[in-house]
Amino acid sequence: MRTKVEIVILIIILVLNFIFSLWLFNSQAHGFYALHGDDICRALISYSTYKGYQALPEGSIINYIRTADPVFPHWLWFPFQFWFSAIFLYLGIDLLIVPFLVNSLFSAGILTILFFLLRTLMPGVRWVSLVGVIFYSSLPFFRSLDISGLDQTILNFFVSGGVFFWLRFKNNSSGWWMLLLSSLFFLMATTVRFEGWFFVVPFELFLLREIFLHRERRERLYLVGLMIIPLLFVVVWSIHQLASFGDLLFITYHRTEAIIGQAQLNLAEGWLFKLLFYPKLIWTTSPIFSVLLLASFAVMWKMPRICRDYVIFVLIEFVLLIATVLDRKSVV
Repeated sequence: MRTKVEIVILIIILVLNFIFSLWLFNSQAHGFYALHGDDICRALISYSTYKGYQALPEGSIINYIRTADPVFPHWLWFPFQFWFSAIFLYLGIDLLIVPFLVNSLFSAGILTILFFLLRTLMPGVRWVSLVGVIFYSSLPFFRSLDISGLDQTILNFFVSGGVFFWLRFKNNSSGWWMLLLSSLFFLMATTVRFEGWFFVVPFELFLLREIFLHRERRERLYLVGLMIIPLLFVVVWSIHQLASFGDLLFITYHRTEAIIGQAQLNLAEGWLFKLLFYPKLIWTTSPIFSVLLLASFAVMWKMPRICRDYVIFVLIEFVLLIATVLDRKSVV
């Protein structure tokens, strides 16, 4: 009975979250809400994908969002958002509100996963799951992302789902289908943003450990298959880059993408500046979230084992992300 009440409350929160997002969109967007220029470019790429890549006229912005080939809508940005948005356009929905609807859908998915994720991490403190959902949905930065045309909300959904199903497997090692779902979610994350690639690394390390722990040949083969799934898009995209451009432009570009802003002035900054770039970005974006994050790290060794595994998983990804800005070489 208690679980049913919590689910009803979660559904109410999801409805209120959408209503609040709709109010923000109508009051702030004036037809289309954009945090910066990428929102507009992404909407145009989605429209071009819907029209078959040849519908947009020549022009400066079109040169910027030029397509690599009819398979991948953009030469650098990953395709999932454009393919998914094109489905909404096929349904006849206005281009100006498609990004909002897409992000609203994945935002609801994030809140749902977060609810069950927190219940998995702290099963003895049931109220934390609802409080966590309310807290996440009230953060200004995530509120802005949810009504924008960017793709971070989509990535957060797939990453959260991948981590959640991975933790469910660790809670019940006989639930192999949970590990399959985790593998599929991480695969989808790699098709959204380059940050999704980094979450695959700790997942692959975990699977490699499981291979050594399981002695049955059947289980080992199953785990090898699960290791391959999240790497499929990484391999396909890399082959595509080499075949189309003769170089892994995606990797070389994103090594310095984060620090190339401000007319590339940040390229002259020292190693310490680059090392602290992402931690500082998180702090300035959401100080309250940063304080709670640091507090959780401080007490994580007193938490249940599954909580420590979760923190370690995320930290591995974050360290890899920081490493991407330590290269001084400019490639753009």
